[in-house]
Amino acid sequence: MNKESMTIQLKTLTPIWTGDAYGKCSEIKESNIIGTIRWWYERVSRSLGKQVCTPTLQSEDKKCKLNGEQFIRSIREGKTIDTALDEQNICPVCKLFGCNGWSSKLKLVVKYDDCKDISGKVYVRGRKFGKAKRKVQGKMFNENNPLTLEFYPVKEITDEEWKILAFVIKLILKWAALGARTAQGNGVVEIINEDVLEENKLNDLAFSSCNFPDLTDFFFVKHRLEFNEDISKIISKNVFWIDEYQDKNSDHEGLKDLWNDHKFIPIGFHIRDIIRRVEENEDKRHELFGVVTKKNKKMIQKGSKIFVSHGYKINSNTVECRIWGYGVGENKREFVNKLQNRVNDKLNDYLFKPKYKNKNKNDNNIHCNISYTEYMNNLLKV
Repeated sequence: MNKESMTIQLKTLTPIWTGDAYGKCSEIKESNIIGTIRWWYERVSRSLGKQVCTPTLQSEDKKCKLNGEQFIRSIREGKTIDTALDEQNICPVCKLFGCNGWSSKLKLVVKYDDCKDISGKVYVRGRKFGKAKRKVQGKMFNENNPLTLEFYPVKEITDEEWKILAFVIKLILKWAALGARTAQGNGVVEIINEDVLEENKLNDLAFSSCNFPDLTDFFFVKHRLEFNEDISKIISKNVFWIDEYQDKNSDHEGLKDLWNDHKFIPIGFHIRDIIRRVEENEDKRHELFGVVTKKNKKMIQKGSKIFVSHGYKINSNTVECRIWGYGVGENKREFVNKLQNRVNDKLNDYLFKPKYKNKNKNDNNIHCNISYTEYMNNLLKV
């Protein structure tokens, strides 16, 4: 890895979304991308035993803040920048990404020549609420027109910071997603120039209380969903539980475009609808999966701790779907098993229109089943 900079080129497996002030994805925003990376950098740093502040809390004593006069005084005394920051208990994450009084060491530049905006091609209607529709939206990139992320140091970045940064990017690429609306299917990306991250070696990192970071509060799962027919044929039969934007009798032209041109089907909404009922207690369900509600004439919005991708292409009749999250309690494996069992039981009910769904996989009706499941048990798999 060139320590002067790091450039990665990405193609999208599901649409990437970074919203603007008007709630639209007019362009890919650096702030949203770096926000995702910082969020994961915090989690990995904690799993390495490092003390990290919580900048989202209201309490000022929980956030890093640099006293500029004290910092300059320390530098004039001949102390290093890191020592001067340590004297004020600036955490490792804020050292790299910045905090009140201290600017980021890192500059991100997003570049792309062209992309495909797929917003408005397909709407997905919810099963429970007949009038509720979720719009499939975002931007798509490919090998010929990639999304390029250029990371430049504007201050000296240590070898360990580069290594953790590269590791975080690999974690996002393999198990999670980039950008916003990742709880709604968006943001799965694949690196084109993979060799740029290969200098990141886990064994070179200075681990504290554990051999490898384990992210104990997180789970990561990949499901491969295998259909009994080619997905393109299933789309032509107009059996997916999906609403077209313009013409309900359009033979799923929008869905055909998403599959043929961009190699994904928008089933993240279906999967999410299925797994919400893994938690029967309403308060706990809202805590895990988020909620938008009105209370005392005020709109209350709580973000999700569980994230789901759309289905991206593995082959002509198979897609892969990622599910990951945190905050599910001590027995993660029990939660994941319940999650998988519910997906197995309800998948066909939620994917296909009622007259086409079929639980009997021995006859000729259309069906889908989980052909393979991969868990991330530790970060050695990254």
